[in-house]
Amino acid sequence: MSRILDRLKQAEAERERVVAERRRLEADADAALEAQDRDERIRQSQQRAAAPPAAAQLPPARARERAPARFGWLGALGWVAAFAALLALLLPGREAPRPVQVQAPAAAPARAGVPLERFELKLERDADSFAARARKQDGE
Repeated sequence: MSRILDRLKQAEAERERVVAERRRLEADADAALEAQDRDERIRQSQQRAAAPPAAAQLPPARARERAPARFGWLGALGWVAAFAALLALLLPGREAPRPVQVQAPAAAPARAGVPLERFELKLERDADSFAARARKQDGE
């Protein structure tokens, strides 16, 4: 029984050693990849710095074609405004609305059997009572 136990302990120790070795190798591989990436980035930045710009290599006509627009959105806004002005000039204008002519009634009609004079008297009484109330409130 002790031999089996010893073998199990040896197997476990071997397994731990293999796992530790694998972790060390993975860390070394990661460090090597990082160094290789760093060297490649440095090489690319040096090549970009040494190479002349792409616009300088093109003929002058092609360089103008590839040059970015100076006023991108402002230029587009100007074209839209010019197009709107052209449409406003070319499309026919609307006619002004004709004024509505309202005819004033000749006289106020009498209400359902009540003579017009009674309505006018009521209106005068209402105006007088309103004026009296207003004077009373101003006096207070």
